[in-house]
Amino acid sequence: MGVVMQKKCSIACAVLLAGTSTVGYAQSSSDAGVATSSPQLEEIVVTAQRREEKLQNVPVSVSVASAATLESAGVTNIQALTKVSPSLNINPGQGPVEVFIRGIGNKNDAAGNEGSAAVYVDGVYVARPTPELFAFRGVERVEVLKGPQGTLFGRNSSAGLVNIITRTPTDVPTMEASLGYGNYDTVDTSAYVSGGLAPNVAVGVTGFYSVQNRGWGRNVTLNEKVGFGRRWGGRVKLVADVTDTTKVTLSADYLKAYTNRAFDLPPGRTSGNPPYLPPMVYAATGIYDTDADTPYYFRTKSYSGMARIEQDLSFARLVSISGYRKTTSYNAADGDAGPVPSFQYQLDNRSEQFSEELQLLSRAGSPITWVAGLYYLDSKDGYYPVSFQGSDFGPGLTVNLFGESKVKSYAGFGQATAQIANNLNLTIGARYTVDKSKVFGFTTVGLVGPDPAHPVIGSTEIVRNPDVVGSKTFKKLTWRGALDYKLADDAMIYASVSRGYKAGVFETLPANAVPINPETVDAYEIGFKSEMLDRRVRINGSLFWSDIKNPQVSFIRQTFVALANAGSARSRGAELELELAATKDLRLRFSGTYLDAKYRSFTGAPFNAPNTDLITGPSGLPTVPGCVDPATVNTNPANGGNVDFCQGDASGHRLPRAPKFAFSTGFDYRIPLGADAIELSSNVSYNDGFFWEPQNTTRQKSYFLVDAQIAYAIDDGKVRIRGWGRNLTRTKYYANLYEQAGATGAVGQAGAPRTYGVAVDFKF
Repeated sequence: MGVVMQKKCSIACAVLLAGTSTVGYAQSSSDAGVATSSPQLEEIVVTAQRREEKLQNVPVSVSVASAATLESAGVTNIQALTKVSPSLNINPGQGPVEVFIRGIGNKNDAAGNEGSAAVYVDGVYVARPTPELFAFRGVERVEVLKGPQGTLFGRNSSAGLVNIITRTPTDVPTMEASLGYGNYDTVDTSAYVSGGLAPNVAVGVTGFYSVQNRGWGRNVTLNEKVGFGRRWGGRVKLVADVTDTTKVTLSADYLKAYTNRAFDLPPGRTSGNPPYLPPMVYAATGIYDTDADTPYYFRTKSYSGMARIEQDLSFARLVSISGYRKTTSYNAADGDAGPVPSFQYQLDNRSEQFSEELQLLSRAGSPITWVAGLYYLDSKDGYYPVSFQGSDFGPGLTVNLFGESKVKSYAGFGQATAQIANNLNLTIGARYTVDKSKVFGFTTVGLVGPDPAHPVIGSTEIVRNPDVVGSKTFKKLTWRGALDYKLADDAMIYASVSRGYKAGVFETLPANAVPINPETVDAYEIGFKSEMLDRRVRINGSLFWSDIKNPQVSFIRQTFVALANAGSARSRGAELELELAATKDLRLRFSGTYLDAKYRSFTGAPFNAPNTDLITGPSGLPTVPGCVDPATVNTNPANGGNVDFCQGDASGHRLPRAPKFAFSTGFDYRIPLGADAIELSSNVSYNDGFFWEPQNTTRQKSYFLVDAQIAYAIDDGKVRIRGWGRNLTRTKYYANLYEQAGATGAVGQAGAPRTYGVAVDFKF
């Protein structure tokens, strides 16, 4: 339950200060200033159709944030992308990030459950995108493709995708470094070096280290800090023009992170004791605090490699993209989120994937622009295991759930664009996908091992349940059709219809041999793209409607993750992005989304409630509002927490994490002082609020986030001294929240409080 208590005058002043403008201010990623020789917007190049094209010529709804825009808007990780692309809602999960686009997405916490909105790095699909993997260092731009991407991208996505494009090195020697210090005793450093390694060979190296030593809050039970962390990593990227017709790009990255940001009760909610203890009501602590009896921590490590080979042929261009990634994470927490040692858990999650994509693309200037390709993905994701201990399970015992999902995906695709009349183009594409999914799992009970942090290591097994084995093949044809018409050289309108698909999924926590059904989205969109006043103004907009069949839904029952299908849903709305070069030194941007996203049919939806909110049901017994059957589990109102889930009817309810209205607005202003300059920037984002669950009872209230930065650039930006602040109005809101069955009740993880600091940037 988000808590947003802000003075109206401070919000209004911040909005007026920010002005209006769009996420696509595309300048060189190495140039954080905004000055140009004339008041004109730079052209934006995207890869939304698997080739480099001008944004204004692509009949796809795409938001683009350059490195400069990311910095000025205070975007330092993937969750913060919502500040510049309000169609997004990105939350850190207990494992991967949870990405929603235009209200479509799912809580993909469980291993093997990929998101409805995909994440790519340099065009390579990331099946398990953990939050700490995406510290935005060495990034050239981020593209957000909205609506189903069921034709061209490697892994079908029913909602859309986020594509992170890293910097490409050149043979020009470049050295950049940044050293910063912020509140909560935070040290942040990064460096980038690139240049020629040999004739026609360039290499770039990015490295960073960040540590927050003081926590946002405290664990009042253990009397220790919570809400701190550290991360470090790097990336190497090499580009070689092997011959006049052959280009090779190789990259590798490594990241390691540790965080301690606990889940706890939202304000106004309670938790209680397990049934074998006297009833008790535990109230919520402060939004950044917790009263858990065991420490919370999340460790993750990831490394990946990518090889891209481009070969010019006489009639086309052949591209091979190979990708490999391995990620391990270990999450330990207090399952009951309270002071009683009844339930602790550890999630040992490991994922590994390999993908190969072959593309054949028409040459530039061809009368028909086309691409055809083949795609293969081999991924494995599982728990090895998830372990539970505490008085709920018996003294000295650990219950261990092993669950593993394997997927092999094969696809063939093609798309072509042809001019069918003056200024009128037709695009048609299709993809056929075969997904072969398997699940394997079992449960054991054993004696706790000697290491409290890893109780399953050295554990003596007492009982092992029978293995759970399941497999299923899913096949789907997805497609896209579009018409675009050039009203003028700088104005285009378009209309499109497309189908996206997300394969069926097996539960892994615990393993279930019966999968849920695939999710299918049919989307309809009309839009326009325009530039005016000699490219001083850029305005893009769209109207969209998506029909969703079998939306996939997940919910948590005491850390067990259950999956289900709703019957149907729809998402409709409008988007507008505007960018203005007011002068050669002033840029304004605005991006806004209106969204109406609801379930059309969802009988049997998971409903639950605090046991103090029950009503008298048809049976005459206490019942969860919206359910027919009497409430079960933890029904005594003298004990805090929730009752168990029951089946309700969520038809007509809003989709989770789908705010009715959201916007972002900001500016970048440069005051020249000879070879020096003062640089000012600010960003204000607003979210109208949303429900966390299909039941539509737990709501994140509306909130503003205000960020700002001031910098003094010396000698044409060779040195920049800057001060920055994020969430300046101290908005209190939640980054994630889960309703759970039983005495634990709801648990949430707070978004970042106000942070501020100084930094010195060097460029040689």
